[in-house]
Amino acid sequence: MNEMKLKTKEVAGISVCALQMEEIADYILSSERQVVISTLSMPMLGVIKKNMEYKNALRNSEIILPDGIGIVILSKIFKGKHSIKKRITGPDFFLFFNRIANEKKLSYFFMGSTEETLSKIRGRLDKEWPNVKVSGVLSPPFGQWSDEVNKKIIENINKAKPDVLWIAMTAPKQEIWVSKNRERLKVKIIASIGAAFDFYAGNKKRAPLFFQNLGLEWLYRTMQEPIRMGRRYLKGLPAFICFLFKGLYKRLKK
Repeated sequence: MNEMKLKTKEVAGISVCALQMEEIADYILSSERQVVISTLSMPMLGVIKKNMEYKNALRNSEIILPDGIGIVILSKIFKGKHSIKKRITGPDFFLFFNRIANEKKLSYFFMGSTEETLSKIRGRLDKEWPNVKVSGVLSPPFGQWSDEVNKKIIENINKAKPDVLWIAMTAPKQEIWVSKNRERLKVKIIASIGAAFDFYAGNKKRAPLFFQNLGLEWLYRTMQEPIRMGRRYLKGLPAFICFLFKGLYKRLKK
């Protein structure tokens, strides 16, 4: 039985993890059960309001990382001094966990992105963390999968017997897929980490630490990809403002 308490704060109706990365790692490694890790960022707040399947998938995850300054801001509005202190992005958690996986000689399976990207990830991981075994990689087909294709994907993962399954298929597809199939996956740790694959492979450049520390990584990414990222953030902005005013209203009523 896991004795460590999972500390969370509610943001937009979702229980977001309020632990530090070291504590999260301790939690998932000490757990006797399967642990699913997802992320929540500001652009996905609008999806939460419209897509109940996605919302339920998040609620079915043991750990939701506060992946974005917008989530931290909402937490501060709702919880004040008891809020989430800092964001934890999927890419940051992946980089942090690699050191632990190397020490414990864990095995990884990477699912998502392209074969070229997966090859780059494998090559870099071999150089930086030689004790981490990559037991398998899979670049899944685009679009909707038939039951037969889905069955083969799950069989490939289970055959590889990884300790950790890292997934990057974009939200909400990755979270919904995990929620639907987690009981069939014989993997202890399943983590959907979005853009981490592209960053680690070197396909995309992360924001300088100056931007990250100021909570402005979203601005840097928008400058890099103004159309794609700008559209994503604009879609999530109305929901963010809505949740923001709800939080302010609740605080004023107290």
